[in-house]
Amino acid sequence: LQGIPNEVMAAFIPNERARYSRFADALNGFAYDPFSGKCYVGEVVDTLSECAERCLEEPVSYLSRSETEEDADGIYKGEAGPCVAFAFDHRSRRCVRLPEDRATQRFGPVTTSLEAPDGWQNFILKYAATASAG
Repeated sequence: LQGIPNEVMAAFIPNERARYSRFADALNGFAYDPFSGKCYVGEVVDTLSECAERCLEEPVSYLSRSETEEDADGIYKGEAGPCVAFAFDHRSRRCVRLPEDRATQRFGPVTTSLEAPDGWQNFILKYAATASAG
């Protein structure tokens, strides 16, 4: 992870517990929770470290169908709580931040080279990985 500020990435480890899921759409950069109807949409950022920094500093946003008539477009935007995992696609620069209950979703294909990354990288906060393991 050369060139990435250590103070940002030091909080994360590769997300080894993540699994591919039909609810993680790597092509379009979003994760879907079929139980709540929430969609976690990726944002375009410049770097992996910017994605990690957003995970540390901003709550996870989601979109869902609106249950009220006040929303003319039928879409509701809310906050799902703190970010505990993220996935970053080096090709599209898409950053998908995930709350704890979606932290096991994996995006791929994963990058095959750290010198010339060409795919997704999946990370989780160290404390979240430790808490879920034991």
